[in-house]
Amino acid sequence: MIGEAHTAVLNLTPTLKEALASDDVQQWQEAIRKELDGLEAMGTWEIVDVPPNTRLVDSKIVLRLKLDADGIPVRHKARLVARGFTQREGIDFDETFAPVAPLSAIRALLSLAVERNWEVHQLDITMAYLNSTLNHVIYMKPPEGAKVPNGKSY
Repeated sequence: MIGEAHTAVLNLTPTLKEALASDDVQQWQEAIRKELDGLEAMGTWEIVDVPPNTRLVDSKIVLRLKLDADGIPVRHKARLVARGFTQREGIDFDETFAPVAPLSAIRALLSLAVERNWEVHQLDITMAYLNSTLNHVIYMKPPEGAKVPNGKSY
């Protein structure tokens, strides 16, 4: 008996245009809505008038299809990213810093947990980087498809 293998090529990181033209359009729209609603609920931005001669940081929606250990799609994930590489040091920002533990500290902690037979758990903090206040104002272009009145921005 000869069997057939049915395969499908999954686009794990579609563009917004590709996602909205796909069979999964409803799941992608829901993921985008969830991301934008979460950012709004966190008070990440307010819609304001853009002052004259203001440089706006670009933004875009980044999409990813999450798979389980067997390669089965389990979640449509959307993130709004500010394209901060368009900013100029000393003009648009002074310094950057992300409070992330060094790998050596994580290894030391895991070694200690093994030695003392501690139970270790992993977790993910949703929207973790949105929990700090900036010392200056950043004006950001809304992502493609966002409903923001003309002359206004985030």
